[in-house]
Amino acid sequence: MWNWGAFALEFAGSAILLFVALGLVSGGMASMPSGLWSLGGGIWLPFFIGTAVIASMALFFLSFANLTPACSCGCGCGCGRGGKTKVAAVAAGVTLVALTIGQAQLLMLVLLGFALAYIGTLVASTCACNMAEPPVKPKSRR
Repeated sequence: MWNWGAFALEFAGSAILLFVALGLVSGGMASMPSGLWSLGGGIWLPFFIGTAVIASMALFFLSFANLTPACSCGCGCGCGRGGKTKVAAVAAGVTLVALTIGQAQLLMLVLLGFALAYIGTLVASTCACNMAEPPVKPKSRR
């Protein structure tokens, strides 16, 4: 069974994060506050940009895993797929928040994209078929 809700949330969140990451790479860094990354902070700038772009792209492609019918728990609900996607969402979110501090519009977009993607990973990792079943009553001997 395909997990359309998780796919929609992860896809929308990853598209927003990828939009912001590629916007920063393609020229948005010029409007970045210079004091934020000056002195010792400039060393981390290439690492943060690289992590943001790679994690956003990984999150985008991993969102399509919710459209595959294979399941890890054998019940067909699509559970157990949120681990790697959650790591990509957190990596993209943290690095993009660090890169967009000082730009309110981009920061709000990043927070929205991160929230959507993270909620999508939570939806993808839940499984409704492992719900607690009522205990079986033993048969009485008569």
